[in-house]
Amino acid sequence: MVFALINLIDFRSVVIGFDDSSSSLRLSKIARETYISFGVNVIDIGLTGTEQMYAAVSEFNASGGVAIIASHQGPRYNGIKIVKASSESLSDLEFRKIREQVELGAYLASNNSVRCINPREETIKVDMSDGLSAYFENWGFNLRKSYTEKLVRLNVEASRDKALLE
Repeated sequence: MVFALINLIDFRSVVIGFDDSSSSLRLSKIARETYISFGVNVIDIGLTGTEQMYAAVSEFNASGGVAIIASHQGPRYNGIKIVKASSESLSDLEFRKIREQVELGAYLASNNSVRCINPREETIKVDMSDGLSAYFENWGFNLRKSYTEKLVRLNVEASRDKALLE
């Protein structure tokens, strides 16, 4: 997902925030380190709400923002709210392109080379009835448009917190 945002949305600087869910801090660290490894300037605002992330994107003139939050998902789940510059929502076309990259498993690797990973090789179940869902042995995710906001949601579920980091 990080790679798709760098590629498709042209994130050069990104605001990252997270809520107090059990895995949000760890997921935000992974996102931050991944963005930095691709040369993206990261503005880490730490523990925050979605509205503060939106404000920080505009305040710091960032090219986008990511809030890692449980939102309405409950304590077992986590999600990511994503906006572009000026806290603008992703367009339907941008959402479809991100979804296509996730579906194909094509991610931009360092040094401008492309490395293809097919996540379906170990996938137990793929469901496209509500966006894109893929379920593996110990974890799964759902990528879809938000029903309540003009955002893309990525919900990640694991049978245990450790599975989110594997």
